[in-house]
Amino acid sequence: MKNSSGGVDVYRFVGGRVREEREKAGLTQAELAQRARVHHSFIGYIERAEKKASLETLARLCAALNITISGLFAQSKGGPGRQAFRDMRINRIFEDLSAHERSLVLRLLTIIKTARGKKAA
Repeated sequence: MKNSSGGVDVYRFVGGRVREEREKAGLTQAELAQRARVHHSFIGYIERAEKKASLETLARLCAALNITISGLFAQSKGGPGRQAFRDMRINRIFEDLSAHERSLVLRLLTIIKTARGKKAA
């Protein structure tokens, strides 16, 4: 999960957390948008990481969701935010590996996947 400059994409993590908190609060995208004073389509863009929210917008979203900004960035117990957070950690580790080490990791993952497929059969 990298952005165009090769860095870790936190926007998918934030989008997943916004969706997670919105659903937990029982709000539609339109209701959250109204409370946060943004256009309703912008909520969907944020949740899908298609647009970037400013810090001011994130603060309004958090206020509308009754959470703190630090709560938005906290690791959740489940849902898309947690998966994105896990992916970010994996990407950070993978980025620090040499090309040879990456090749070994990919080979190991292929072996594990193949072995798991044989167990299920």
